[in-house]
Amino acid sequence: MNQKLKRHPDARTKILPDGHIVLQLKHADWVHVLTPTGAIVWEFADGNLEQNEIISAVLDIPELSEVPDLNSQIDKLISELSSIGLLVSEDYQSEFATANDDTCEKQWKPNKSGSKK
Repeated sequence: MNQKLKRHPDARTKILPDGHIVLQLKHADWVHVLTPTGAIVWEFADGNLEQNEIISAVLDIPELSEVPDLNSQIDKLISELSSIGLLVSEDYQSEFATANDDTCEKQWKPNKSGSKK
């Protein structure tokens, strides 16, 4: 993939205390959980880097340099996130986005009944 990757504009994120993150698209009835390493990949997908640049950036992190087969694991994760719509190309425009909705970085919080909004 030679296009710069970004997080889907309708993705909601919840950072958990252990470094995992929970991702949800506003129009989907499922969530996806990323490990702390996957969360780093997610952070690099800001629309400024292509897939190979994201992989290189993660591999440049000293604490991760010794992880076996990390290159192919990141490649697989990016492919998976792209196939389910959580990562999109830089020119993607959401059909659900509105002018006043900045959901890319928005975290959701429990409502009074305890369920997620």
